[in-house]
Amino acid sequence: MDEKKKKYGLVPVQEFSDIFADPFSLFRASQIDKFFNDGFAVPRIDLQDNGDSFKVNAEMPGLEKKDIKLKVTEDEVIIRAERYDEKEESGKNFYKKERSSSGYYRTLRLPEPVVADSSKASYKNGILSIDIKKANDKKSREIKIE
Repeated sequence: MDEKKKKYGLVPVQEFSDIFADPFSLFRASQIDKFFNDGFAVPRIDLQDNGDSFKVNAEMPGLEKKDIKLKVTEDEVIIRAERYDEKEESGKNFYKKERSSSGYYRTLRLPEPVVADSSKASYKNGILSIDIKKANDKKSREIKIE
């Protein structure tokens, strides 16, 4: 969608017809993320199932570790990053002050419950890597029949 259409809130015909074909599509996480992510980029994510754990890699170049906020719940990963820059220059006949901001936001629903407290994350070369152990709810016990 070009910037002019986006600025005036114009919706492409295909997106508009999708709403009528599936009215609940507005409430899906990806659609909600699109609505609330105005001004934020959505990082590309790889989700790898390692049997007893998940590994999530999110591409988020241009940030420092301190810019990233990460939350893991029993069934989702929430990534939010914001960066603000301010530059000021002055000389004999001029004064210039520039401000910019950028960020990322993404909610990823996990396919199985996880143990949030066991999560570990690192950020290197623009890639946020998160290791999360799956919940071991597959315990069984013998039940006495009365």
